[in-house]
Amino acid sequence: MNIAVVGIFVDFMGTIVTTPDEEMDYIESMFRDAIEDFQFAFKRNVPPFELDNSSVDIYVFDFGGLMPGCGGLMASMYRDLVKQIDKRPNTLFILWGALSRPYYQDMIDEMFGEEKTFGNVMFKYGAPGDAEDKDDIFIDIRSWLK
Repeated sequence: MNIAVVGIFVDFMGTIVTTPDEEMDYIESMFRDAIEDFQFAFKRNVPPFELDNSSVDIYVFDFGGLMPGCGGLMASMYRDLVKQIDKRPNTLFILWGALSRPYYQDMIDEMFGEEKTFGNVMFKYGAPGDAEDKDDIFIDIRSWLK
């Protein structure tokens, strides 16, 4: 059986309906249920700036930052994330959650300009139980892993 290492980082607020641990449990179960022909090893709480010291095939990042006073932290997290995306073309990065994409795009624009795109980035929206939860992203992830 194929094995893929998945790094996960979520903000310390979790989602609107889950704690951070519940969100990570949910992400792990989604991977296991959707891609049964792979075995997954999960590494939790790996912030982008620690990826240089960690080997992952897939990196799931959900940092919406809806906490007061965390603008600098947000910018720092997304700057580190974009650097890792650029450095690791063989790692699939999944920005999980509706708030992640605009922050990511703002940092891309700031660092590279509007025209920069990466082929190793996917976006996943929806909290546990949302209708959007049933999307096709796992078909794309399976293709990436093959």
